[in-house]
Amino acid sequence: GSIGVSTRSSTANSTLTGVSQAPLISLIHIHSDAHPSGTLPANLPLRLSSTSPLTSSSLKWTWTEASGILTTLNPLDRLTNPGDPALILASGSLSAGESYRFTLEARDPNTGVSGSVTVKVDVLMSPRVTDVTYSPGEGVVSETKFRLVAYASVDDASQLPLYYDFLLRGMDEEMGFVSSVPQLENTRDVALHHTGLMEIGVQVTDLFGSMSTLWAPGTIRVQ
Repeated sequence: GSIGVSTRSSTANSTLTGVSQAPLISLIHIHSDAHPSGTLPANLPLRLSSTSPLTSSSLKWTWTEASGILTTLNPLDRLTNPGDPALILASGSLSAGESYRFTLEARDPNTGVSGSVTVKVDVLMSPRVTDVTYSPGEGVVSETKFRLVAYASVDDASQLPLYYDFLLRGMDEEMGFVSSVPQLENTRDVALHHTGLMEIGVQVTDLFGSMSTLWAPGTIRVQ
């Protein structure tokens, strides 16, 4: 008989329903309550799960992606088998700032009838650190209070709050943290306890653990 299908799509999930003998499929982008459905933090693995009222073992499953990422991906980054009804990709497999459209086709080999469903996933960028400043440019060891300021932004409010770790790097290239604990404030007043020329930087981490680092131009002189 003829097959009629209707497709409903959103960033959260997509559901395909079919009349006659077409397989019924529901494809869901698994996400935590912390970040919105349809988005993926840059440092987290992608997890797509499907369900069907038909016995999964009786269906043949095929995954594709519009940009071709599944054909060029390192096999070690695909954590599920190609014929599985679920798709898990290792963290870092997808490029931050890009959008991907994953399609799952289910085919009933007994009838030849198939159905497919697509879900769109946007990969969030890591925090953008636009500037790091310090003042004054020189001072006395353990006495002068230097003010360190960092400026950062994110793609999506779900990535907030941001955590700031200010960094020090001497001319010997050895790096250290100004504080042992990241802070929510983007400014810090600190006395430095080593003499010499110091570079100042910041490491900014979002709620999901994605991070970016930026070093300020120039150096602080501590005497």
